[in-house]
Amino acid sequence: MKIDSLNYKNDPLFYEEEVFINDTLNIYKILMDKEYMLSNNKGQILKKCPYVYDEKDEIKKIIKSIDEESFIKLRKLLSNYLCNKTIRKDTFDNWLNKKTYPLPLIRIISILINKELVKIIKDKKITDFCNRAKIKLPLNREIVISDFLAYLIGLHLGDGTLNKERWKIVDGDREQINLKYTYEFLNKIANKVKKIFLIKNIFIYPVKGKGAYELIIPNKWFCKYLKFVYGLDYNTKQNPKIPYTLKNKKEIVLRGLMDSDGSIKNYRTSVSTKYPRLCSEIKSILKKHKIEYKEKLNNIQRKNIVYIIEIKKESIVKFIQIIGFSHPRKLNEVIKYLNTTSSSSIFLGYLNYKPKISEKEFIEVCNFLRPIKNAGKVRFISEFNKLKENEKNRIINNLKLNFEVNKEPNKKGYIYSYKIEKILTNHCIYKKNRDPMNKKEINNLVVNLNSIWKQ
Repeated sequence: MKIDSLNYKNDPLFYEEEVFINDTLNIYKILMDKEYMLSNNKGQILKKCPYVYDEKDEIKKIIKSIDEESFIKLRKLLSNYLCNKTIRKDTFDNWLNKKTYPLPLIRIISILINKELVKIIKDKKITDFCNRAKIKLPLNREIVISDFLAYLIGLHLGDGTLNKERWKIVDGDREQINLKYTYEFLNKIANKVKKIFLIKNIFIYPVKGKGAYELIIPNKWFCKYLKFVYGLDYNTKQNPKIPYTLKNKKEIVLRGLMDSDGSIKNYRTSVSTKYPRLCSEIKSILKKHKIEYKEKLNNIQRKNIVYIIEIKKESIVKFIQIIGFSHPRKLNEVIKYLNTTSSSSIFLGYLNYKPKISEKEFIEVCNFLRPIKNAGKVRFISEFNKLKENEKNRIINNLKLNFEVNKEPNKKGYIYSYKIEKILTNHCIYKKNRDPMNKKEINNLVVNLNSIWKQ
């Protein structure tokens, strides 16, 4: 296509379907969306479109090599491209003086010198008509699908909100003492975004009347980047999913979601979401790694059903190793968890005791029964509740016969009996389902989970 006949209506780059071209983002389509062009009333496009800030005057040198001092050629080509009547000379001169150039002009220049647009704007900042809201946008695939940006999208799928002007996330805790971790967490996010996007204006505020802080990034180019690169919704989330762009980073995305909508406390690890498609993707990731979970629905006093996915106790360590948490407070809970033994145990056998029922029947009772040491009570483990009613009755009857008691378990599965507790404590052998992880392994795991902030 000849440059003289090129305009936004027939520009192949503007209508390119793919987000990536040769492993580089099609940043032109991302930033120059159709909304700008269709609302180009009286040349308003030049006030709405993105500008390139050229601090080192590299673009200025290219412009001067193309056109004479009056820049008639470039002005004419740009007006044709935008379908405007004319581009005034003083307007063009103002761009040169401010070192800021509208992105459509860079598009025309790229064709004239036969150089890819992304190579011309590489390492340069995107800004606006007033030269505010400066940002450096990652263009190559390696950074776009980096661990941190995958993690950031996971955070957004949880507690993030996005509109045309700003991205925001809120984090907090019921306990005032834990708000120091919230502030540290949001600062870590802010510092990483500043480093990657070179955004200066990022703010963290306490949320009035709540035990929480909010992080706000008021940059429209950052918002547009998140929307078009990762397919995020503006305003209300519809039925979000993990972006296809991050299909190989789903575990990192899930970690971000866990750090926003997930929890780990008191031997329980879970995540909740009101979005059915996101719930399905979470379960798919867990199934891929053979991490066992159980699913609950919570629609009590809620307009929408909330899907709760709880990791089973026997899979929590594997979950931490493969998915994990990077939130400072939740990482502390991870360390506490790995330093403790499990609350559940396995019955291995018994010594120096003669059952009053058959050995097989006694072992069956012991497999479902655990003593609460020095508390004068025993409890049936959760697996007991999965048995059929006739099987439960048979085991309870054998318990009564063996220990010569006439007691039934209460609703929580406890039987109060010092006699039974002492026999089980003194004669039965149990092994905890999980022993504490050694210090070196814990340290290596924490270093790995914290690496998201250092890459």
